[in-house]
Amino acid sequence: MKRIISFLKIDVKIINSYFLLAVIFIILISIGYSSYALFSFTKTSTNIIEATVGKLKNNIDTSGANSPVLASNMIPVYYDEINNVWKKADVNNKDSSYQWYSYNSTGDKKGMWANAVTVKEANRQTYLNANVGTPISMDDITTMWVWIPRFNAVTPSNYNGGTKATPGAIDVTFVKQNEIAIDAFTFGDKELSGFWYGKFEISHTTLASNKTKNNLGCTNETCSNANGIIIKPNVNSLRNNNVSNLFFASRSMEQTGNSFGFVNIEVDTHMSKNNEWGAVAYLTQSIYGRCTSNTTCTEVGINNNTSYITGIGDKPSSTASSVKTNTYNTISGKNASTTGTIYGIYDMSGGAWEYVMGVYSNTISDSGFSSLPDNKYYNNYTATSYTGHAISETKGWYNDQSFSVYFSVSPWFKRSCYYDDGELSGMFAFYGSSGINGNNSASRFVITNE
Repeated sequence: MKRIISFLKIDVKIINSYFLLAVIFIILISIGYSSYALFSFTKTSTNIIEATVGKLKNNIDTSGANSPVLASNMIPVYYDEINNVWKKADVNNKDSSYQWYSYNSTGDKKGMWANAVTVKEANRQTYLNANVGTPISMDDITTMWVWIPRFNAVTPSNYNGGTKATPGAIDVTFVKQNEIAIDAFTFGDKELSGFWYGKFEISHTTLASNKTKNNLGCTNETCSNANGIIIKPNVNSLRNNNVSNLFFASRSMEQTGNSFGFVNIEVDTHMSKNNEWGAVAYLTQSIYGRCTSNTTCTEVGINNNTSYITGIGDKPSSTASSVKTNTYNTISGKNASTTGTIYGIYDMSGGAWEYVMGVYSNTISDSGFSSLPDNKYYNNYTATSYTGHAISETKGWYNDQSFSVYFSVSPWFKRSCYYDDGELSGMFAFYGSSGINGNNSASRFVITNE
């Protein structure tokens, strides 16, 4: 009898040991699945799956910047420099072979701001279901976006320790969604973790070469012509529209049945506000953009193409040129991005003047509005100078143009100058306009998450 009791006790111990091991194994697998780390499964052929046990993988980006928030049907991408093609990136940013982004201020991935695209409906599901590393044809891409993570900044002054021609870096600190940030990250009553900024000036599938005034014909937020909006390199920017046409086109990008796959309960598509432009300028003039230290920064190159081709780049202050070979993925082209890499934002200097939603004293003037939209969509200024939106505090940096809004005559802000403005062009440039349609005026669109 004693032997039987002893045997059962041993059996129970063995059973408990196996049970404990099974529980641990299940927990480890669960962690592995959720972190793509302890257990990494890779499909190597149709019938073979390799399982690798390794260290817990973390996000490659250690900058503290908030992770990008993708809307439905947006695809994270990275650029394959060898094959000159955009490819689907690791959405969790843990696999260095398919790295999506890095906002680190140093290292070989510095300036790798997060990029995402939308694609044509015909191949959309194919790309959404595709493995990481899958090439995404530029012919299929409709819009391209760059993530600007939430940050706070020390308001610059006195060229930040530099000179007018070579100002110093702006002190930027990445912060969480519930922490204090510059006002570009407050949208209505929402505090944003970041926003998506159009990588290029807007263009259009059929209207970019159309010189008819207000050719978009957008007078409300269900404008069908908005479905033809494209944001990509090597196309003519869309011009000849007043502020209201551009604004309603931007809002119509989220309408039901839109061509981009946006879902209006998830996103808010709108025309860039002046403070959003300013946020991009601040981040560019920081150690996370074009500065290698607090005292060493380089100016964004100019798009000096006389045909308003998006993404063209040349040295700052270069004169107008019809050359089209300095495309966005060349050395000269990259020099005209906000990071000096292919992952930055283009056409921030030169190209076309860009209308932004910033106006003096709620003045409609020639903008085309019958009444101004909800105030979350524009910055209203009660004085002709303002500190905090890359206006007064950065006035004249890099010798950029600075002519402010002026009462009812020119109450609407435009940024960047255009291709023929040479030294006056730049991301800190600003000018006042009546809001009228113009052959040298385009715009930039933004996505915020609802």
